[in-house]
Amino acid sequence: MLKISRNDRDSIHTTLQLEGRVTQADLSELERARKESQNEGRRLVLDLTGVSFVDREGVFALNRMRRHGTIITGCSPFLGELLKESPR
Repeated sequence: MLKISRNDRDSIHTTLQLEGRVTQADLSELERARKESQNEGRRLVLDLTGVSFVDREGVFALNRMRRHGTIITGCSPFLGELLKESPR
């Protein structure tokens, strides 16, 4: 299960703090939060400090978000390597 907490740090950035597991079942909620931030003209920051697991589709989704300007912080060294190696 994924918990998403939103924090508008300033007038430019929205931080989504993710806690739990990022799985294919949770991606629609994460995408909704991304679009909401984008529609408001804000830069999205994902804080993955509280993430304990990411499945394959979650890795692909995080990489797509990063390629489209999302800033990813707080990921474990293992997840950081997965994000570097992901082909999609």
